[in-house]
Amino acid sequence: MGEVVVSLSELEQRLVAPFYLPMMAAGAAGLEPELRDELVQVSATVTLEEVRQLLRSGWMWRPLVMGTWFALAVPGDEIKDDVVTAMASSAGGLTAPPLAAVSALLAGAEAIGAMQTCAEWIGDPARRDGSYEVVAAAIAHVGGTPPVVASPSAVSDFRELYQRADELRHAFRAARGGVALP
Repeated sequence: MGEVVVSLSELEQRLVAPFYLPMMAAGAAGLEPELRDELVQVSATVTLEEVRQLLRSGWMWRPLVMGTWFALAVPGDEIKDDVVTAMASSAGGLTAPPLAAVSALLAGAEAIGAMQTCAEWIGDPARRDGSYEVVAAAIAHVGGTPPVVASPSAVSDFRELYQRADELRHAFRAARGGVALP
């Protein structure tokens, strides 16, 4: 049997491969300071079009996870629709928790419909995982009616991710000289 060779694009090598493992699912809540510093440094170079490309990666969850986090580095009014669209099509587990936190932060109540669409998909018993209740907690946070009452653990996970998203947004902006670059 031949060797399988996987080629990463320059974009994936720079913005995805070094970061996605600790940033997937609810992992960003426990972000190590060294990795946070690397993310902030790289955030100063990411462009709006690169973030859009990552968010539109579809079924490829690794770029989607990092597109979600790097969306905090670009102007929120220019990227929030892309984040909300990605939220609606999230398949759960690895992408839904970060998308829920970043959608809530950037779009607020405008993300309710996308969060509910995601919750319907991942709420199917065959696909249900811990992300279902995290999305429910996000829906409640932005003023919507969640499909289930989230457990205290899921609410805590959401709040920690939301707080991390807000912290990263401020750090990314500071790394860009106080502004989110186009």
